[in-house]
This record gives sequence, C-alpha cells and structure tokens, in this order.
Amino acid sequence: VLIAEGTGEAAEGIALASRIRARTVLQDGQHYLYVMLLTPAGSRDDRMRVLSAGADDYLTAPVEETELLGRLEVAKRVLSLQVDARNRAKRTERQGELRHNVQ
Repeated sequence: VLIAEGTGEAAEGIALASRIRARTVLQDGQHYLYVMLLTPAGSRDDRMRVLSAGADDYLTAPVEETELLGRLEVAKRVLSLQVDARNRAKRTERQGELRHNVQ
C-alpha cells in the first residue's frame, strides 16, 4: 500500500496517480500496488478524476486514525483477493497444461 500526500491541487493528484500507475505495470509474479491519495481538500469531480487516473482510494486531510485504519483493512482485503485470483489462475493454467499433455 502506498499513501501519497498531495497539496490539494486536483491536477497534481491526477498527475501523481497517473505516474504511479504507469510505473507499476504488473509483470508476472509482481503484486498489485494499492494507491491511496491524501489531500487537504477536493470536490467530488476532483476525487473521481484522481480515482479514474489510477488511485484506489482518496482521503481528505485531516484524516481520523480510525478511518485510515478502516481503509487500510479494505486495501488488505483487496490485495488478498488479488493474490487469491492470481493463484487460482495459475492453478487453472497448470491444469489446462496437464490436460493438454495427457491428450
């Protein structure tokens, strides 16, 4: 999980989310990077643009500790599901290869 802090400018948050996502293209065996952007303010449209640019979550400062911890739990669940999905895909691929080799 990466928590990046912005200055409050929507354009900066959009650019930051885009740069981070562009540099974290997954290759085989890599894990997904969950990105949370923390800024002092932002309109609903700004938040949606930042999320569309690649951030997974958006928080406005000051953030309460309990909210941050709750959102980190969500990130943990998402990352766990991503790992489970990748493992299932690998098992399915191996099973397909075994069937192909048997035939």
